[in-house]
Amino acid sequence: MTINKLLCVGVLALLMTACGGDDKGGPPAPVGDQATLEKLATSYEALVEKIPGNPWMLPPKERKRFVEQVFSDSGYHYGTTLRQLAQGGWQPQDQSAKDLAELVLMPTANLGPDQTIDGVYSEEELAAVRKLQAMLR
Repeated sequence: MTINKLLCVGVLALLMTACGGDDKGGPPAPVGDQATLEKLATSYEALVEKIPGNPWMLPPKERKRFVEQVFSDSGYHYGTTLRQLAQGGWQPQDQSAKDLAELVLMPTANLGPDQTIDGVYSEEELAAVRKLQAMLR
């Protein structure tokens, strides 16, 4: 294993420990709110500084952990936000809502030819992901 991969694994283990899992629930990020996006962006940038390399280069499961931590550090819950977005009631043309949806879908975006989202999401989450992806098409 290369040094970079070992560092990624170590940092992600720390992030997982800090996050404590995604099963606790909590408040969803408000959809279409610019201040919320700025808060999430600040958390994203702070976490990027703690990992070696680009979070987009992480495997999907580790990307999901990264995004869960971004939400957690901002005071929101990733899974609750995913489910809320999938319920609809927001306009896909609203750039703030679209930006939030794209952050939520980061683990599914731009996957390499050997990457899948198998085992990344629960059945309920996967259904929400598919519904949200369809909304953005």
